[in-house]
Amino acid sequence: MAVDEAKAGVGVLIGHTALLENAVADGSLVMPFKKTVKSQIALIAGVADGPFETTLRSLLSTFIP
Repeated sequence: MAVDEAKAGVGVLIGHTALLENAVADGSLVMPFKKTVKSQIALIAGVADGPFETTLRSLLSTFIP
């Protein structure tokens, strides 16, 4: 939701580079400053049981070895 708002020009977004790099690469978002800051906070991906569990796990496995 926040990414969509930033793409629509509504505001500024601060987020993890890994989650925004595709939008920056395709030009839908810009990085006005090239400086990044390392975070001590990890990103954790979880998948709930349900009809899309297998598909989601497969998609995540392309990003997480």
